Amino acid sequence: MFGHDMRTLGQLFSTPNSQTEASFFQVPKYQRKYTWEKENQVTKLLDDVFDNIDQSEKEKQVIKPYYMGPIIVCPLDANDSIELIDGQQRLVTLAIFIRGLVDYLEIRINAGSFPQRRTEHMGMIRYELKSKIVKGWTSQPTPVIHLGRKIDRPFRETILMPDTPDRADLLKTSKKGEHPSTILLFDAYTKVWDELRERYDAKTGDTLADDLNKLQSLLLNQIWFLVITVKDKFDANTVFETMNARGKQLNLSDLVKNAFFEKFEDRIEATNIDDFENEWDDAEVAVSDFASFMWHAWFSRYPTWPKNKVFDVLQKEIQVLSPADVFEFAADLIFDESRFYHSYENPSSESKEDKRHCLETLAAMDATRCYPLLLSIDWANRKRHITDSEAIKILKQITRLTFWYSGICGKDAKRLESTYHSLAHSLRQKDKTTISAFLADIDRTLQKELPTVDECKASFKTGAFNDSKFIKMVLCNIENTEFNHVELELRSPAKVQLEHVLPRTPMPSWLNVFPNDRERTEYTYRFGNFTLLDKRLNVSVTNAPFAKKKQGYKKSHIELTKSLCAIPEWNKTEIDNRTDRLFELSRKIWPIKDERGT
Repeated sequence: MFGHDMRTLGQLFSTPNSQTEASFFQVPKYQRKYTWEKENQVTKLLDDVFDNIDQSEKEKQVIKPYYMGPIIVCPLDANDSIELIDGQQRLVTLAIFIRGLVDYLEIRINAGSFPQRRTEHMGMIRYELKSKIVKGWTSQPTPVIHLGRKIDRPFRETILMPDTPDRADLLKTSKKGEHPSTILLFDAYTKVWDELRERYDAKTGDTLADDLNKLQSLLLNQIWFLVITVKDKFDANTVFETMNARGKQLNLSDLVKNAFFEKFEDRIEATNIDDFENEWDDAEVAVSDFASFMWHAWFSRYPTWPKNKVFDVLQKEIQVLSPADVFEFAADLIFDESRFYHSYENPSSESKEDKRHCLETLAAMDATRCYPLLLSIDWANRKRHITDSEAIKILKQITRLTFWYSGICGKDAKRLESTYHSLAHSLRQKDKTTISAFLADIDRTLQKELPTVDECKASFKTGAFNDSKFIKMVLCNIENTEFNHVELELRSPAKVQLEHVLPRTPMPSWLNVFPNDRERTEYTYRFGNFTLLDKRLNVSVTNAPFAKKKQGYKKSHIELTKSLCAIPEWNKTEIDNRTDRLFELSRKIWPIKDERGT
C-alpha cells in the first residue's frame, strides 16, 4: 500500500524521496498554514537539538541520532516535485534553522572569527548547508520546500532565498499586514537567530569552529525521519492509519480544502478564492474538531460511514459531483454550517433563547450524535424550507429524547445514530412543498424512540447518578422553571455548586439514619439527594449533620435548597419523596406521554 525508508535530514533535502527523481517538496496548494510558535514548538525543537549536543559532550560520546518521526509524501505528475502531505511544520522549521546557521556562518567568517587555516573549511560548510535548502544557486535558484498559497512568496523571497546579513532585524520589523502564518515563519527565524547568537557569540577560534561543525553535522547527518510514500495522494485510509499509529491526527481540513478547491478553482476568480480561504480559516477556528465537524456535516447528507473513512468517501464523491455542486457543498459548510456547529459546541453564543436553552441541555449531556440532524435542521431553516418555530420544535424533541433516553435511562445513544442520520439525510431532500408531511414523520420517529413513562420513572427513582454537570443542569432547569429569578447566577459554576445532602463521606451521626453501607451509598447518588448551593455555603456545610446543613441551606437564595429546611430529618423516605417530586418537575420541562397520551 505504501513504501517507506529512513532518511537523514541531509538526505531528505538532497533527495526528498528515494523512490522518485523529485528534488523539491511541494506542500499542497491550499495547505498553506505554518502554525509552530517560537516560544512553543520552535523552542522545543531547538532545545532538543542543543541538548543532544550538550549531552554528547558531557558523556564524551559521539552525537546520538535524533528521530523526528514520520513524514508522509505522495508522488506528483511533475517528476521534480513530491507532495508533502504531512511534515510541513518540522521540515520548514529545520530549513529555517539551516538558513539561520548559513547566515551566522557568513557573519562570523566576515568578522574573522575562525583561524585562517579553517576559514575555507567553514565556508565549505556554509556552502553545503545552503545547497540543501536552495537548489540551483546560479541558474534558477529555488527553495527545497514550496509552501502553499499566500505564504510561499515571503518564505521564498524573505527567508530562504536572499543572502541578507541583517535578515533578523528586517524580519522583526516586517510583520505589519502579513498573514498570521507568515509572521510565525518570521518569528521562527528570529528565534533561531537569537539562539545561535546567545550560544556562540562569545566563542572564537577553534572552539567556535568545532562547535558549529558539530551543529552542522547533527542537522544534516543525525536527524532522522521515516519517509512514508503513499501511492495516491488521496489514499486517506493509509494517511489516517499512519497518523493514528503515532497518536496524531492529520489536519483533515487541509485535505478537504485541497480536494474542494482543485475541483472548482478554475471556475472562480482569484479574489473570490482568497475570500473563500479566509472564510475557511474562520471556520477552522469556529469548530473545536474539524474532523468531527466534517463527519457530521457529510453524514447529514449522505449514507453513514465510519469517521476514519470520511475523507476517502468524500474524495470519491467529489470526483463525480459537478464543480457547481462541490462549491455549493463547500459554501454551505464554511459560510453557514461551521457557524451552526460553533453554537452547538458553545451554546452561550446562540442569540435565540429557546434554541440556546436546548443546546445548553444537549451540551450538559455531551450529546453529539444528534449533530447531523441539527445541521440539517439549521440548513433547512436557512433555506426557508422550515420556519423558526418548526425548527425549534424538532430541536426540543431531540433534546427531550436525549434527556430521557441517555441522561435518565442511561441507554447508549449510538443506537439512535442511524435514526438521526436517516432523518438528517431525508430532510435535505425536501422542499417547501414536501416538508409538512415529513415534519410529522420526524415527530413520530422521535416519539417512537422515547422510553415509556414507567421506564423513565423507574430509572429516575432508582438510578445512581454521578455526572455532576448533568445533575446540575437538571436542577438549574427546575429552579429556573419553577422560580424563574436566579437563572444568570445558576449558569455560573463558579458561584453555584452541586451539593449531596447525604454526604459522600458522612460524619458518624449519619450512620444512625443510614446504618447499611450499601443502602447508604445507593441513596447518596439518588436524584432526590442532590441540591444546589452557593460555593461559600457549600464549603461551610460539607459532610456535617443534616441539622447543621439546614443552617446553611436557610441562607441560600435557591428555592430548591431553602425548601429542605422544612424537613425534620433526612432519610430514605424523604429522598424518595423528593426524587418523585423532581421527576414530575422534570417531566414538565421535558414532557413524556404514557400509553394513554397523558
